[in-house]
Amino acid sequence: MFEDFDGFDVRILFRKLSHTASLIGCVLWAVVVRYLLPTIDRYCPQHLLKIGPELFSLQLHLMFLQMAQNRERVTENAAWMNETLEMATKAVQNDGKIQAVGKSFNIPSSTLQEGISKGKTGDPKLGRNSVFTARQQQNLKKHVMLLAKMFHGLSPVQLRRIAFDFAEKNRIKHNFNRQNGTAGKDWLYNFLRRNPTVSVTKPEDISVNSILGFSQQEVAQFYKNVEKSMTKYKFPPTHIYNMDETGLLTFQEPGVILSPKGQTTIGSITSCERGKTVSVICAVSAAGSFVPPMFIYPQQRMTTVLGKDGPPGAIYKCSKSGCTNEELFMVWLQHFVQTVKPEPQNPVLLILDNHSSHVSLLSYQFCTENGIVMISIPPNSSHKLQPLDVTFYGPLKSAFYEECDLFMKARHMMKITPFDIAGVFNRAYSQVASIEKGVSGFQVTGIYPLNPNIFSSEDFLVPSVLQESSKVVSAVEKSNIIDQQQEALGISC
Repeated sequence: MFEDFDGFDVRILFRKLSHTASLIGCVLWAVVVRYLLPTIDRYCPQHLLKIGPELFSLQLHLMFLQMAQNRERVTENAAWMNETLEMATKAVQNDGKIQAVGKSFNIPSSTLQEGISKGKTGDPKLGRNSVFTARQQQNLKKHVMLLAKMFHGLSPVQLRRIAFDFAEKNRIKHNFNRQNGTAGKDWLYNFLRRNPTVSVTKPEDISVNSILGFSQQEVAQFYKNVEKSMTKYKFPPTHIYNMDETGLLTFQEPGVILSPKGQTTIGSITSCERGKTVSVICAVSAAGSFVPPMFIYPQQRMTTVLGKDGPPGAIYKCSKSGCTNEELFMVWLQHFVQTVKPEPQNPVLLILDNHSSHVSLLSYQFCTENGIVMISIPPNSSHKLQPLDVTFYGPLKSAFYEECDLFMKARHMMKITPFDIAGVFNRAYSQVASIEKGVSGFQVTGIYPLNPNIFSSEDFLVPSVLQESSKVVSAVEKSNIIDQQQEALGISC
C-alpha cells in the first residue's frame, strides 16, 4: 500500500503528521484547562448546567460573547471623560484658545468646538452605533416585560424575530439576517446586557402545565391584572370584551337517534369521512353585544362565494392552515375597531387567550394607538376563564352540527363544503348569540362583576397536588418567575 519514492518512506511522513496532530491537540487541551475552564466557572455557575440543553447552549453562547467583548481597551482614541470635557469647555469660555486647551486636556479641538457650539456633553462612544435608539429599546423592553406579565413569555428567537420586524417596519438601518428574518445573537446579548431586568429563564415544563392546567397563582395574577385595569379605566360592561377563536368541521359527529329496538348497527349520514376545519373568531361584551364574526378558510385564494348567507357584518379571510396568524389577527383588530370604535380617551378592555399570534409588536402598537387594553388569560385555563368558551361555544357547536344535519337531509345527502359553512353557521349563530349568553359568560368567570373568589379551593385541589408531586420529580428544573421582576409594568398595550 505504501511505496517508497526515491528512497523516501511514505509511512514515516504519516507517522510524523500523526505525532504533530497529537502534540497540537495536547497543547490546545492544556490551554483550555489552564485559561478557559476557570473563566467558564466564573461566568457560568454550575446551576446553569441543570437548566436544559437549549437554554444552556444560549447561556454558553452569551458567555463567550461577554468574554470576547470584555477585553481590555487598546486604543487611545476618545480617552477623555465627560467631566474632562466640561472642564475644558469652561477653560475655553474663560478666554482660552481651543487648540491649546484641547492639547492640555488631551481632547481633539473639533470635539471641543462641537461641545461649545452645540452644547453636546457625555462620555465618548466608540464603535458602530446601535441599531435602535434608547427610546426604541425601552419600547422593546416594555413589550417583553408586559408580555411576560400577561403569560406571553417570548423565547429568545421570538424576541430576535420581533426586533427584525420592528426594524423593517420602521425602516431602521440594520445588519440583521434577512434570510432568517431575525436579529443576531450578538444583538440579543447586548439587549440583555443593557436591560438587566430582562433575563433568559426557563418556563415551566409544558407537559406539566398541560396536566395542571388551572394554576391558582396564575389565576390570582389574572384577576389582579383585571382589577388594576378596572380601577384605572373604570370600564362599563359595554366596554369589556372577550375574543376567542374556535374551529368548525365540515364533518359532523352523528348525535343520538331513535331506532328500532334490537337493531345494534345504525347508520347516520354525515358530510364526509374527513372534513376541513374552518376557524371562526367571535367577540362579545359583558353587556351581551356580539361583534360580527371573522371566518378563516383553509385555502390560498379568497372568493366572495365563501361568505354566502353569512352573518351580517362578518368578514372572510383565508390562510394555509385555516387558523389565525399575526397578519390575520391585525385584520381582526381593525374589524374590531371599526365595529366597537374605541379611542384612547374612551378605551375598551379586550380579554383573550395567549396564542402566539397575539404577541406581535405591530398589534401592540395598534392597540395603544386605538385605545384597546389587552389582558391575556393564563395558559390552559380557557375552560374556566374565557366567557365564550364557558357559556357560548358549546351551545353554538351543538346548534351548528344540528343545522349541518338538517342541511344534508334537506338536500338529499349532499355533502357540506366550505361554501356552505357561512350560511349554516349563521342559522346556528342567530339562535345562540343572545344577550343572556354574553352576560352570563362574564358572570360565571368572575370577570364582570369582578369576583376574584369565584373559584373555591376545590377547583385548584387536583392541580395543586400534581404541582407538589411534580416538584419532587423534577426539582432540578424549577422555573424562574418573571412576573416578580417588576411590581407594576402597566396593563394596557
